[in-house]
Amino acid sequence: MTTQPCNPHPIDSDGTSWRQRALAAQAPEANPVDGRDLADLINYAQRYAGVLQYWVADELTDPATVKPEGDWRSFVGKDVSALVARISNEDVPALRSRFETLRAQVEQAPAARVADSFNALYGELVGLAVRLDGWFKVAPDDLLLSRELESWIGTTLGEALRTIVAQLRRARAIEPAIDEAGIQSLEPLWQLEAVLPDVSLFLQGNLNHTQDQQLALEQLAQAHGQFLQVLQQLLDRTPEFLTETLEKHPRHQPHMALLLAFLQLFGGAQQHLNRLTAEHLNFYYRKVLGLVPSVPVADSAHLVLEPAKNLVGDPKIAKGTEFKAGKDDSGTELIYVSDDELVINAAQVDVNEGLKSVFVALEQGEVASIYAATDADSADGEGAEITDADGRWATFGSAQLPFAELGFAVASPMLELAEGERTILLRFDLDDPFEIPDGSSVDDVRKELRHNVIVQGTGADGWIDIEIHEVEFVDDWGPCLKFRLFLEADEAALQPYDETVHSAGFSADYPLLRFLLDNEGLPAVDLSGEVAIAELPEPACEANVAAANDANIKKLSARSAGALLFSRGVRVQTFDDHQPYFTRNTLVRHGGKLFRAVADIESAGFRPGHFEKLWTAQRTVYPYRYLQYLEVRGLRIDVTVRGVRDLVVENDQGVVDPAKPFMPFGASPKVGSSLLLGSREVFSKQLGEVRLDIGWAALPTEGFAGYYQEYTLSPDNNQFFKATAAFLNSGDWVTAGAAQHLFDDAGGTDNPPAAERCLRWSGDDAAPLVRAADPMNEFKRYAVGMRQGFMRFTLTDHDFGQAEYPQALATAVRDKGAIPNLPHVPQIAQIKLSYKAHQIVDYRGKGADAFTTRTAQLFQVWPFGQREIWPIAAVDTPGIIPVERRLLPHFEVTGAGGVSQSAEGSLFIGLKGLDLSASSKNLTLLMQVAEGSADPELPVQPVVWSYLLADVWHDFSSDEILADGTNGLLRSGIIKLVLPREMTHDNQILPANMHWLRASVVRNTGAVCELIALH
Repeated sequence: MTTQPCNPHPIDSDGTSWRQRALAAQAPEANPVDGRDLADLINYAQRYAGVLQYWVADELTDPATVKPEGDWRSFVGKDVSALVARISNEDVPALRSRFETLRAQVEQAPAARVADSFNALYGELVGLAVRLDGWFKVAPDDLLLSRELESWIGTTLGEALRTIVAQLRRARAIEPAIDEAGIQSLEPLWQLEAVLPDVSLFLQGNLNHTQDQQLALEQLAQAHGQFLQVLQQLLDRTPEFLTETLEKHPRHQPHMALLLAFLQLFGGAQQHLNRLTAEHLNFYYRKVLGLVPSVPVADSAHLVLEPAKNLVGDPKIAKGTEFKAGKDDSGTELIYVSDDELVINAAQVDVNEGLKSVFVALEQGEVASIYAATDADSADGEGAEITDADGRWATFGSAQLPFAELGFAVASPMLELAEGERTILLRFDLDDPFEIPDGSSVDDVRKELRHNVIVQGTGADGWIDIEIHEVEFVDDWGPCLKFRLFLEADEAALQPYDETVHSAGFSADYPLLRFLLDNEGLPAVDLSGEVAIAELPEPACEANVAAANDANIKKLSARSAGALLFSRGVRVQTFDDHQPYFTRNTLVRHGGKLFRAVADIESAGFRPGHFEKLWTAQRTVYPYRYLQYLEVRGLRIDVTVRGVRDLVVENDQGVVDPAKPFMPFGASPKVGSSLLLGSREVFSKQLGEVRLDIGWAALPTEGFAGYYQEYTLSPDNNQFFKATAAFLNSGDWVTAGAAQHLFDDAGGTDNPPAAERCLRWSGDDAAPLVRAADPMNEFKRYAVGMRQGFMRFTLTDHDFGQAEYPQALATAVRDKGAIPNLPHVPQIAQIKLSYKAHQIVDYRGKGADAFTTRTAQLFQVWPFGQREIWPIAAVDTPGIIPVERRLLPHFEVTGAGGVSQSAEGSLFIGLKGLDLSASSKNLTLLMQVAEGSADPELPVQPVVWSYLLADVWHDFSSDEILADGTNGLLRSGIIKLVLPREMTHDNQILPANMHWLRASVVRNTGAVCELIALH
């Protein structure tokens, strides 16, 4: 039997050409026998002259006593060409390294040695100036080198040195041991005579103070950097300077002219000698190895073809079709032949909106942050021009891109909250208990979620920031996650979502809350300053708040006492060079990183990243890891509102203005007189509790028992007068409980009635006061036929004596008795309504049909859009109903064995002009990659291709990927895909009116080449 050959070392790549594999060091010109240039030879001559010594002696001198008088360096070194050669030999990296070493010595020096360390550092800087000054002194005036040095010394170098000298003289005024050696020898061009000590430095009067020292060192570092920058520019121009000394400087000494001529002629011999490397390689390849040159290979090119305008149908290009490409340099006509059949359609990659990427950064297997590029083929992911010569960009993004905006959102009529103190409790019922990651505690996770999740609501003018009051994850009839939010009475109203105002792409008609994950979140250990909240019991009515205040339990404003009630921990600010003061532990954002102040910083200019003794890099956490696996099975929204004043108020005589005192039962109340209170916001919700706080006006000066003693009415206390309440519920007035008294006693029946009265009505989930209704239009008064929106008070049992008064007055006149008081007419000075309402959505009991009648909406917030989800069990019509149980977006592909895996990097490609209405179509994509840009030390990664259908990604099957000429994006080539007819173009997670493709890599995105362009 035959056996298959074994390949123990399979290679997942088709290899690279010799030109791609060859290292620069392997080229013959990279290994010359003598690689010295003219400047190197002049420097060699100077060093050689240093070992040629001469003696002065005569016949009478004992040879054993003769000593050398000198060497020949002066014969060579004084020439201007030798000067330029010496300049070319300067080592800028070594100078920079020596400065950093001396700076570190200053920072680490004990107090007794600080002056010596500063002297060494000043000496390094001044010595560099002396060196440049020496070059300027000996360089002939008519040469470019002299003019350049004069220009630099007169501007940049002079200004930098004056800064150094001003600091040095300030330091010397504090510590006389500081030395000014070398400064006096410099040319007047440096303008050092009038430099005064910089008194803004070393404000503490010593050289050891940390901040003063750091500021001085940073100033020296900037000046030294300017010197090195100028020196590097001089080095870059030394070939130009040297050529000028040879061609335009006729005043060389005769011996130097001969030496320079010899060295230039020696260059010819060098070229001949350096041919040995190439000749040896040629001999080795052809004679020893017996290799012969390869046969010529035909040129190839990729053509981008587009259909002409108004062309009907999809034209086909047959295999073997010839394309003329002009003529080559010899005049021969160039003809390219298509190597495969091509069907041309109108689909194109949208160059404006059609290239986006997402990169998921991992640390120890956990998602550390997520980055997104809205414009993937740009330098910064946001449209900045690419400066790379090849125009290449990271195919799957990177951690240098902007942070992705990720989270979830809830929309509901329950969230229409215009005024008052508003508390919102959102409860997400979960399939599985909330898991605390290893190394974290329950309190840590609560704190991080509270501080590192940003909540925003829809307001009239845009998004409103809302404080998270509390986060809980408990087992309350099942595992759940709770967010408690709070809005003060003076904060803006939550209003329905409006795309023209909020511009976030949500398909919602109700007020909306979005929860965004903070990519720069702080770990729990750094969230300090929290104060336990003292729970304030809800008062029976507003009047009881005074009593609570007397007991030292005060209702604090979230605005005035935010550090106590609704602290989000330490705030992060963007570093400002001009801010003069940062307290210890201040957090700032600078250069894309967070830093914490190690100590109080009392001067401006101490940039994070430059002063390690003052700032320390801050670790961040991303709350995605706590929420990424949560699956929702239910949603409950509870709202508690206190102090609604915007009410429609109407008595039997008509609509009244509640901003002014009014008579709730009219000017002549009688049994059956009624008061209507209306609110579209309040009475369209499922109400569990309603409370009225009434402030009475024009009350009697005595109790009702005394006030009505001349009446047969005879109230025995102030709670004598009563009314019943009814709520308009689905078109019916439903009475709520027994009649309630309208007035309270205030210390006894003889005293006047209390000026304030609190009325309360309660229901439960099974029998709420009002059931949720369909959305209502705004109204200004009650109308027959209304089904919701009002509650009614009806005076019951007794009127206020208006019917009896004429008879009582006549009897008193007849009997000459006491004249009765006029019947009391109730007046309300102010009225406020408070309520509790809730909405419950149990997705376990919902089906696909309930999706069309939903009022509460749940969304995932994606980096480039959003997606409404309906977390029920799977249905038979995928794509019609957005079935998804996970709270947060996931970036997944199908890996080996059909198992879903998270993708580290994803490239999203938007196609415009694609028509799939009739049938599926083949798509040909030209991927132009920067070949060789992949990391060769990483294992080759498969690229998974997917298409978007109703906001859900579906991986292409192997039958739908007709060809991959890129070998997994390792080389430029063509990818051919069969696009299924079912692909949708009205998706929400990515811009609409495009069909979307996705290329993803599970891990090691660096193993894939960077892209240059897609066609």
